Amino acid sequence: MNLRLAIAGAARPALAILSGAIGLALAAAPARAATTSARALGMGNAYGVVAIEADMAAWNPALLGISRPGTPVFAVQLPSANLGMGNNFLSLDALNGLLPDDSGNSRTFGDATMETLVGSMSDRGWELLAVDSGARLFALAIPPLRTSLHAQADVDFQGLGLPRGLVELLLQGNTEQRNINLDGLKGASAAVVASAGLSHAVPLPMFSERPSAIGATFRYLHGLGWLNVEDASGSILTVDPEGRISADAGLRYLLTYPGDWIRTGNGLAWDLGLATQWNEALTWGLTVGNLGYIKWNKVSDKVTTAKISPRSLGLSYEAKPDGSEQTQGTPQDPFKDAFKDSVGPADGKSDIDGRLPPYARLGFAWRGALGLPPISRSPLAFNTPPLPILVAADIVQGFGNGYGVSTTPELHVGAEARPLFPMMPLRVGFSFGARSMVSMGAGLDLSFYKLDLAFGTMNGVFGNTKGVYAALTSNLAF
Repeated sequence: MNLRLAIAGAARPALAILSGAIGLALAAAPARAATTSARALGMGNAYGVVAIEADMAAWNPALLGISRPGTPVFAVQLPSANLGMGNNFLSLDALNGLLPDDSGNSRTFGDATMETLVGSMSDRGWELLAVDSGARLFALAIPPLRTSLHAQADVDFQGLGLPRGLVELLLQGNTEQRNINLDGLKGASAAVVASAGLSHAVPLPMFSERPSAIGATFRYLHGLGWLNVEDASGSILTVDPEGRISADAGLRYLLTYPGDWIRTGNGLAWDLGLATQWNEALTWGLTVGNLGYIKWNKVSDKVTTAKISPRSLGLSYEAKPDGSEQTQGTPQDPFKDAFKDSVGPADGKSDIDGRLPPYARLGFAWRGALGLPPISRSPLAFNTPPLPILVAADIVQGFGNGYGVSTTPELHVGAEARPLFPMMPLRVGFSFGARSMVSMGAGLDLSFYKLDLAFGTMNGVFGNTKGVYAALTSNLAF
């Protein structure tokens, strides 16, 4: 019997818990709601002071208080969504290598390639990562009143995935001693939250020649689902050199789920912003966000343990009436009654707070023009007009982990220009930090209607990428 299959079957009860957590995360939409803009994604999320109309409140509410030429009376972002998924381990080329070829034959890696592949995996195993995925239900901005309304759904998950030992087993088989350790899952979490916000800005007469404003966004948060792994320890399955298997592991997790979504959780949060148009070319702004909490109600506290003494996989036997034994064609089941469930001390509590980690975003934007050289040096040569260009950069620092925030500093750089047609902006962007991203985007700008599309890769480009994302957004402005 293939030990790989036996172990995979043995791990199924515990992995059901993990797959349920991952399913919770994948079923909803974004951790950082501001990313529900294809224009922002196309510029690498360097959008803190260049957000326009219906996007302003999600990035820096103070922008509502700075008048700009051509500002509409009101703007509406139509229902939109973007999706991006990545992982910390397998590139697109590696994933393709695991799939059957065009003839349906299984592909295989050489030993050297496999060792390199497994060696690149982190101690936490194969983690799934959400990258700029989300849905905005609506956003309405009324610039003359310096006010905006918006509603959206967010998801955040971190540390969820498959333990390193299990990934090694699936890739390499039972070629050596294996230990599927759960320690790396401690602290893994997932949250699904809907929110509705009201933003308002007030101009500041700091300098008459430098328009400035402060703004605030008040958000009501409604938690739809939450999971947090409080403790994960031991090995869910160990294979010793003699081929015997054993387990001694424990997993404790707190969970609320959409089955009772009306009462799962709620909370309040504030975002504060400051913006200044330093001159016609330069704008800067600062946002401090996530000043709030979510109170999770009706929390289930589950504890799952696995205890298997070392034993070998073998065939089962059945006694005949004459006292002899008949060999059965199925292996003994060493996993029967090995997994036990119980409840922890927090079960049923309704006073567990999920504090939102605050973050600060400092943004700069420069609007100017680039002169292009003449097309030829003949007497008929003519100079092309200057090319308008927008360059932006954001620095983001989180003061905690979770809900789309990381303590790893982030740098976002992006640019927008219209080299082909005035109504067709083209964009490019880069992000550096916990994850690197390269993005590009394009749009259609008819003044009263804007359609934007963005596409990007995470932690690499082309076949080396470990994730991709795409976004489509449309806005009406009058």
